[in-house]
Amino acid sequence: LESRRIKPSHLPHHTSAASVPGQMRPVAAVALAALDQFAPCWPPGLDASVCCAAVDAPCGPAQCQGPGFSFARCCEQADHELWDGGPVCSEESLRNVRDAFAAWDVLDRAVADHEYHQIDMRKWGKLLSPLTRLVLRFGIELPPPPVLKQNCSCAVALVASRLLLFPWRYIPWINTWLSLQWLVKFVRWDLLAADGWGALFKVLQFFNPDGENITATRQSDRDAFKAMDATMAISAGAESSPCGGFQALRKVQTLWHDWGLRACGKGCKMRSLMRVGAPLQLWERLGSLAL
Repeated sequence: LESRRIKPSHLPHHTSAASVPGQMRPVAAVALAALDQFAPCWPPGLDASVCCAAVDAPCGPAQCQGPGFSFARCCEQADHELWDGGPVCSEESLRNVRDAFAAWDVLDRAVADHEYHQIDMRKWGKLLSPLTRLVLRFGIELPPPPVLKQNCSCAVALVASRLLLFPWRYIPWINTWLSLQWLVKFVRWDLLAADGWGALFKVLQFFNPDGENITATRQSDRDAFKAMDATMAISAGAESSPCGGFQALRKVQTLWHDWGLRACGKGCKMRSLMRVGAPLQLWERLGSLAL
């Protein structure tokens, strides 16, 4: 994961260029002009109009992703005046998001609304404001654009923030917004933990998308029980090694990737894993390994 590799558009996604107040249009124009000064940010033949304007792609389009591209440096540095508090995907901003998740995790057991599986902002006040700011930066239009191969730190932070703050908006679109492959293949769980984003697992455990019980009559559920038994065995062995948690996460990720292929082949959806993950306490176990 690279916390610097990110890229939303130079305008809020809920705002069209035509709707920007007249006094702001010159600022936006200057921003785009300034972006073109960062030519090393993107491969030859591409520019800011391609790499910084795709909707809901905080890691940048696939053709822009690379060692030189960072949304916070290449895209947000020029348009930060349009946003209170500066770039949302900068290292400092993402550190604030991580700190907010850590505070939520500590206080969750005492004050969170587990019965409804969503956050009551009246109780949390400004504690989670870094998450809100990140979500609003990328827009909350429905349906949300697919995440696809967006596996940088800002993308992980955005997904976790949306699911925690606005689950009722995103759960109905979970299969089209997030692919199972995004979670079990494109996001490396060991690197996610090393970069401090184990909060994603905590959020996934926080809610169950449909409340459907797992049963012994469905083959995919029986396979899930076996996979969870193997997960417990792997995690138990991780306690004896200083780097055991990271190694265990890599093994467990492969295990659940294979479960997805066995359960429903290439047609497996994110909801399939989320349906069994929370009741089996899978995400809780992964969150512990990510500490």
